[in-house]
Amino acid sequence: MRQVLLAAALAAVLPSAASAAPSLALRLGYESSSGSATTGTSMSEVAKADFPLQLDASWRFGPHFSMGVYYSFAIGQLSRAVSNRCDAYQASCSMWEMRVGIRGEYAFAEVSQRFVPWIGVGSGWEWVRASVSAPRDSASDLVSGWEWVTLEGGGDVRVAPKLWIGPYLGWRFGRYGRLNGFSIENQADHSWLGVGVRGRWDF
Repeated sequence: MRQVLLAAALAAVLPSAASAAPSLALRLGYESSSGSATTGTSMSEVAKADFPLQLDASWRFGPHFSMGVYYSFAIGQLSRAVSNRCDAYQASCSMWEMRVGIRGEYAFAEVSQRFVPWIGVGSGWEWVRASVSAPRDSASDLVSGWEWVTLEGGGDVRVAPKLWIGPYLGWRFGRYGRLNGFSIENQADHSWLGVGVRGRWDF
């Protein structure tokens, strides 16, 4: 009897997991920063903007809902004021950002059987490294913290039976909590607003 009940329970739970279909998406975008890295230090002093390349791995549960993980790496664009200071000291300055996290997405009904609008939400962890290399010395700082929420929206156009391509708009909000491995006392909020294009392959 117990085996029958167990089999019935598994039969009720497993179909949704077994029917999940994987998909991979690659994004290329542009983001501008706002807010403060720490109290008294604006984001423009760390990075004015960046150019992220992001990989999404998701599993679709039915025609509308999907969940998965993301990984993003971006090269930063320093503000003109920071670049001018680096030039004045004959230093080479650079910045990169890395992000990992989880996300969920809801796809609306297809429009004309080719266009699908969608919205997404996520949360994760963010790292930013700023480096300075001068003729006689070099230094770097690594800040990290929670990316509390990421809100996204876009639209995918079917260009092949399993390939979708389309634009997206994203906004993310977070706070850096650690600097070079130590807790930051004067924490502050920052955000990134970005646009880009995404290509998605459904398996």
